[in-house]
Amino acid sequence: MKQENYIKKSLLWDITRRCNLSCIHCYNSGGISNEHELEIATNYKAIIDRVVQAGFNHIHLLGGEPLLVNGLLDLLYYANKKGILTSINTNGTLLTKKIINELIESNVLQLTFSLDGATESSNDAIRGSGNYKRVTENIRQTISCIEQAKSTMLVQVATVVTKQNIFTIHKLPKVLRNIGVKYLDVLKLYECGNAVSNEYSLQLKSEEYLAALCKLLIESYRNQIFAQFDCKPKVLELINLRYGFPPEYNISEFASCNAGKRFLFLDYKGDIYPCGPFAHEVANTELTTNIFSKDCIEQLTKIEESIHDRIYKFASLPCPPVCSDCQFNECCSGCAICYKGHDELCKTALRLYSV
Repeated sequence: MKQENYIKKSLLWDITRRCNLSCIHCYNSGGISNEHELEIATNYKAIIDRVVQAGFNHIHLLGGEPLLVNGLLDLLYYANKKGILTSINTNGTLLTKKIINELIESNVLQLTFSLDGATESSNDAIRGSGNYKRVTENIRQTISCIEQAKSTMLVQVATVVTKQNIFTIHKLPKVLRNIGVKYLDVLKLYECGNAVSNEYSLQLKSEEYLAALCKLLIESYRNQIFAQFDCKPKVLELINLRYGFPPEYNISEFASCNAGKRFLFLDYKGDIYPCGPFAHEVANTELTTNIFSKDCIEQLTKIEESIHDRIYKFASLPCPPVCSDCQFNECCSGCAICYKGHDELCKTALRLYSV
């Protein structure tokens, strides 16, 4: 998400599980409808009012596919009226010129398209036949509408690196440059949702993922694409040094986990968690509440305090050898939910790229 300077505290909202696709790596098992989903058309004002009360100034809509939600535009307009910034993740298949212009008029800050391959075959193996052509065409149309409206809405592409796209994913920055996209979010696979049953055909070894990151960073630099990478800052620093980039190139100040600190997660039922992919780890614990609970605000404060205490507890544990001399120690905390710290990628990068 760009424009962090404007964003103080974000609510990541899986607004629905309904989706017109069924991607094999979807962390949320998108495509599955649920009778317990909130009715947005009748509840959006109460939800936004509670969001404002809780001190959030930004909502990022996820799914499922947010464009399938009845009442979405009403929600966006009301959020804008209340001073809440909004951004949306979309699979990009349902966009029309009319919908794009409505999103622009509702002052959506950023639209992120999911594209999981630089070629039709690699992307469509993950997202379904015909997806690549349709999404790239809709990205072009979106950028055209933004330019015509003289809007400041940003367009970003998010991609998950897997076995299905590893051999061509380095070509993606050039593809994005050619269709007018300047921002790329590179993500690792999370072992939840559909990815659990498809892990064997998707999950990369740390050496493979590292090699893909190197190629993507090089090609992003060549094609003037601003890319964010889902890995520890030490990994990026080592890659930068290996290939002669500035030491701090593409190393975000938000590289550590910010669950419960800079953002919280709201699911399609109204339950709030510190983090989406690990929601199952904390269900029915002190780290959850519901947006409609009478004591919601009080509980949110307790969640934030609990996350802080967990991070402090993690920091007090003996430092793993791989982290002992790392200059990112103070900002690169482990997961406050499962107490996992450094990952294999750091070990691999240090083994392969240390001078």
